[in-house]
Amino acid sequence: MKKYEQDFKCISYEWLNDYSILEKADVEMIENFESVILREGGHMFFAILYGKAVGTLSLLKINEGVYELAKFGVDKEYRGKGIGEMLLTYVVNFSLKKGYKKLLVHTMSILKPSINLYKKLRFKEMKNIKLSEKSLYELTDLTFYRILV
Repeated sequence: MKKYEQDFKCISYEWLNDYSILEKADVEMIENFESVILREGGHMFFAILYGKAVGTLSLLKINEGVYELAKFGVDKEYRGKGIGEMLLTYVVNFSLKKGYKKLLVHTMSILKPSINLYKKLRFKEMKNIKLSEKSLYELTDLTFYRILV
């Protein structure tokens, strides 16, 4: 992970700033990814091109078998080239192989390309969000899920 730490931070801050949606919780996760993501049982994935991370996606462990997608971004220079779809497909397949039960993603209605991708990969919009599945982010207005088993 150390090798791609700077790429992770750059990609994460880049897309959050592009949409003017950077929140305190984002900064906490980006700057403290080892304790917030990895030490809590989560995973970090990268799309690597020519030795550089050009895409990133993390899984946060919510509870046994339930994970939340987080910090899903692609370097601006490589957007629209299918990297996000490849990365998300890989993470879904990884989760299936691990026997995870459910994936969640909290997002915003302004992030149309991401929403279209979630729908393409069979994520469903959650209509009645349980209190335990609400996001820590103030700006999220949509939650999607995919049942894996």
